[in-house]
Amino acid sequence: MDVMNNTHIITFDLAAIRAEMGGIVEELVDRFTAETTRQAVGSALVSALRGQAAQAKARLEEPFSLVVIGDFKRGKSTFINALLGTKVVTTNVVPETVTINEIEYGPELTVTAHLTDARLVSLSAEEIDSERLVPLLERLPAPVHHLRITAPVEWLRGIRVVDTPGMGDLFKRFDETVLNYLGQADAVCYLVSTLSPLSETEQAFLRMSLQPQDFPKALVLVNMLDSLESDEETDRLLAAIREKVAHYLPQARVYGISALDEFCRLTAHPRPAPERASTLESHFAAVRETLQTSVLLNRDWIHIYRVLTTLDESLHGDESRIVLLRNALQMDQVRLGETIAQFHDADSALAKRVAGHQQVLNALIDEMRAEAGSWMDELLTRLQQEAIARLAEYPSAEIQKYFHFFLVDTLRDGVKACLSMHAPVILEGMRKAWQAIDQEMNTLVMHEPEAVDIAHATHMETPWTELNTLEFIARFTPFGLVAGLLLSFVRDSRDQAQRQQYQQRIQERFGMLRDSVHREVDALYQGLSLQVQEELDAAYHQQAQASMEAMQQAQELCGQGAQRAEAADAALQAALLALHDARTRLQSLRERLSPVEETEGVGAAM
Repeated sequence: MDVMNNTHIITFDLAAIRAEMGGIVEELVDRFTAETTRQAVGSALVSALRGQAAQAKARLEEPFSLVVIGDFKRGKSTFINALLGTKVVTTNVVPETVTINEIEYGPELTVTAHLTDARLVSLSAEEIDSERLVPLLERLPAPVHHLRITAPVEWLRGIRVVDTPGMGDLFKRFDETVLNYLGQADAVCYLVSTLSPLSETEQAFLRMSLQPQDFPKALVLVNMLDSLESDEETDRLLAAIREKVAHYLPQARVYGISALDEFCRLTAHPRPAPERASTLESHFAAVRETLQTSVLLNRDWIHIYRVLTTLDESLHGDESRIVLLRNALQMDQVRLGETIAQFHDADSALAKRVAGHQQVLNALIDEMRAEAGSWMDELLTRLQQEAIARLAEYPSAEIQKYFHFFLVDTLRDGVKACLSMHAPVILEGMRKAWQAIDQEMNTLVMHEPEAVDIAHATHMETPWTELNTLEFIARFTPFGLVAGLLLSFVRDSRDQAQRQQYQQRIQERFGMLRDSVHREVDALYQGLSLQVQEELDAAYHQQAQASMEAMQQAQELCGQGAQRAEAADAALQAALLALHDARTRLQSLRERLSPVEETEGVGAAM
């Protein structure tokens, strides 16, 4: 791989870089498998280190991974079809809802379903149409983990494009899987829509899921530009989104596109906004140019950089565990026993302090619940004054056909707006609560204050996307509430007097609807509070388990005598130095690969 720096070409020997990285990791593993070190750190950590080394080596052999991600109905599949210039995935297909697609180069179009039990099922290209695929998936002997699609598209050589379900349509089953794909990605295209540009939940996803990944290449694509009326409106929208994105992903590039227009252009279909065809074409061409010159031409560099970054994160976790063990080993036996008891005892001072931090978060959610109830009350009042008050003005047939659905959709949208507004606040509250709980545990285990920063064997990752919002909205079912309100509707009421009488009866029953909505909202936020507490509990118990294992291992080592404990401490110190040395060498290697800033007249820098 080469890059241009002024008038000179800089060339990287990628094979040599891979070999250098492999040598650093192998040397580290050898040092940990030495008998003295292995006995001190424990066989579990040695096995974990071996696994990390094997995973890094395996990732180097895999294709470059470009993950396309975003909330529900952002046009991800249409974008992929437009990018590849052919209909590889269908835009109404189940991949939007229940499957993940891995798309690679192949001499012909093939589709293989990879089941969760490791079995494979070959499908025909026609069977990925949603009408045929949905019943087919239901008949398979196990759930589908992903579909692997090959296509004879030259652009795909050496590339794996991952088409993910909309984050708002995952319903927990695919949430963890998609985040795992994201963790293995080399570059990412994050799609948002002009119809709801970079919502609060999308910004939370940028902050909690994309920002920590430190992608050297991330593109934020604002899709559906064809829905805007002018170039001026486009420029204003993109400027606003760029400003927001810069807070979370300063290295990301933001582009506006119309995936539908580009696909129609390439396939000779009628274009959605013919009067803006030239502008839309140029916008998509800019994305193609960036992907080609800034990503694909540098994919080997980016791939190695990402592997190095992920490996460094794993080794940092190993350091944290050894620091935890070493601090436990340096405690006196009495304090060590007392500290272990603190973790075991549900009524200990530690447990009470942890519960106190959880209660602070619960109180915050209770405030959100009251606020949501107030907002919904305002919405109901507007419905009563602006919709029901005018009901008699509309024909009976229209009332029968639309009014029920109007009320249901309005109430559901209201609840969604409440949850979307509160999600970032609750997410920040969870982060603060976990930091406080983590600090409580560190204070007990770490006797050196300067060591606290490194002692995080567990990190709680709780990205809140529209997934969580929709999951709770699914529990809010206003159909029965509205049906009870409309029971008295007379289907053959045609004159105005009858409609006025019907309107009056609804007004009389409206208080019942208001009370029911308040009960539903209270139940939703109570359920949310319970789920948040369960997530905090799970993170706490995982971290507590890691701390107790370290302290119990320290007890065992100390029980073998002072001389054995001193030898173990020396071995742990040597292990830390080995990890530090490996991380320093890997960091130096990564810095040699660090991207050069792209500037006009310099060329494609990377």
